Amino acid sequence: MCYYSLMTPEISTLSNGLRVLSVPNKSVETVNVMFLTSIGSREEEDRNLGIAHFLEHMAFKGTPTRPNPIEINREIERLGARTNAFTWQEYTGYFIQGNKAHLAKYLDILSDIYLNSTFPETEMEKEKGVIIEEIKLHKDEPMYRASDLFFAATFGGTVLGRSILGSEETIKKMTREDFVEFRGKHAPENTIIAVAGNTNTEDVIENVDEIGRWKVEDRRWKIEDRRWGVEKNRKTELLLETRKSEQSHFRLGIKTCNLFSNLVPVCDVLSAHIGSGLGSMMFETLREKMGAAYYCASSDIYYKDVGVLKLSAGVATNRLEESLKRVIEEIMEIGEIGIGEKQLERAKEYIKGGLFMGMETTEGANGYYAFDLLLKGRLEEPVSYAHKIDLVTNEDIIKFVRSIFKPENLSLAVVGDYSDNVKLTSLLRLWLRQESG
Repeated sequence: MCYYSLMTPEISTLSNGLRVLSVPNKSVETVNVMFLTSIGSREEEDRNLGIAHFLEHMAFKGTPTRPNPIEINREIERLGARTNAFTWQEYTGYFIQGNKAHLAKYLDILSDIYLNSTFPETEMEKEKGVIIEEIKLHKDEPMYRASDLFFAATFGGTVLGRSILGSEETIKKMTREDFVEFRGKHAPENTIIAVAGNTNTEDVIENVDEIGRWKVEDRRWKIEDRRWGVEKNRKTELLLETRKSEQSHFRLGIKTCNLFSNLVPVCDVLSAHIGSGLGSMMFETLREKMGAAYYCASSDIYYKDVGVLKLSAGVATNRLEESLKRVIEEIMEIGEIGIGEKQLERAKEYIKGGLFMGMETTEGANGYYAFDLLLKGRLEEPVSYAHKIDLVTNEDIIKFVRSIFKPENLSLAVVGDYSDNVKLTSLLRLWLRQESG
């Protein structure tokens, strides 16, 4: 029997527009319950930067029936479950994972914190300190700082270029009314309840209770009101932050394609070849051949209107220029001759292996299908996407690299004990086949 016949996803839309996704898998004893909304930091304004992430923290701070965070945390763990939440630019999510016998209780708890959080002011003032310390951590830790600067270099002053955490100033000014107002953006039609594991659709729908009856009577915000304003063709941007550190951390970016593009499989294969796994180009070059880096990787970041390929590494500062030059030269070579047959096969199999291994966990299966439904509005079976990966050719890679490696698509962020901005600029020119200086 095909493994995926055990977990065919089903979608139900309730009368209030709320979508319920179930991914049954009778071969496990647990369930993963997730509430997802397409409201993230892209919906923020200058005055409330960081509120999507702050709201995620505050959701666990008390409801009328569960008045404080200690009670909420203890109740969840008395059920043998684990919980967490996450915020990104285009979504926010909350989940509980635990024994299948407690599905109804998990749904009740998540519904309560999602709909009824009271945002107590005493808890809010305490949590401001927690968020501010998180902001300081990102400033102090060069790896985090380099990634924050990467988004600023890639998207500038637009909404995607701003930190999800906000600033100390905006966090300190937030009030309870700000949270109530921002939560008003959450609506049944932009929320998904997803459950994967040992359950079925009927059990899930039977237990949605309060959230199944949830309606937003006085909505002053709609999905079509979004005004993101991302500049897709900004000039090359280099951000260098010089500080005392043992390493220099670089984040090299290239604009690619959006979430809905038919070029996503090509971009995924390219990224896997460049920086995914021990057999990737970056690992073999920077670590195995040069011995210049401990960590190096690439990642694809897709949004509904734009995408970017991010290359990351931490290298000895006296080898920063050499490392960047080698990476750039090898990517330029891909644009000339592509990827060798064996390397192309490795990249494809690496993607498919990770995809199918992830599907063997309730958390992985729930995330795969839930994010497809939330962000794309449809489901794609893993075997279907794996087939698209198989179809990517070397000619596709060459054509794609040549089409995206242009001045307006480049970005670079560097944090470390390095100050030669001119030299870094010349390295970017090398990439563009201009005079390298």
